[in-house]
Amino acid sequence: MKKIMKKKIGIYCDLTPSTGLGHLIRMKFLAFELEKFQVKTFFFFNYKHKNFVKKYTKNLNLIFFSKKELSEFQSIKLSVIKNKISTMIFDSYKEIYHLEKIISNEKILTVSIDDHSKKHATNIVCTNRSDKVNKDFPEQIWLKGPKYILIKKIKRKTNIKKNSKFKILLHAGGSSAYKSIKNFCENIFKATKEFNL
Repeated sequence: MKKIMKKKIGIYCDLTPSTGLGHLIRMKFLAFELEKFQVKTFFFFNYKHKNFVKKYTKNLNLIFFSKKELSEFQSIKLSVIKNKISTMIFDSYKEIYHLEKIISNEKILTVSIDDHSKKHATNIVCTNRSDKVNKDFPEQIWLKGPKYILIKKIKRKTNIKKNSKFKILLHAGGSSAYKSIKNFCENIFKATKEFNL
């Protein structure tokens, strides 16, 4: 009996000491969902952050790229080809338009997860925003709006008692952006304490 090969999907996302864990967390959630459909996922990270990356990526298939004689993008391209990746997903704040183009030119299906309505060279762009898109070519598909937010569904409690304290989750948009809203965050915590929220 012939063994069916699993489809291989590569994921390139931000995970360095300066970028925080937000992109990895949502891509891990996506990877676990894809695995339910017999898809094998591989995460691409730069070798220079190997020790940091390994702390947060247990049970994930990792591919470390870094060829000293090549640029970072060319090194990623070689890793994608070598590992027979058929689809590549990008989730990054970095300027990686050129990388997306390099991978797309290899006839690999490419998908971008976008938080800022940037220009992309991928086949499909998913964004939770609804504003105007920056299509790079006519066939490019943009999936827009809140229904494309990649989050895990959480069961909510319906039996909330009167006068019970509520927990507040403050999302600052990533550790790299915290310094620009530090004053705002500190005042939120002061107000929470002062008004017993």
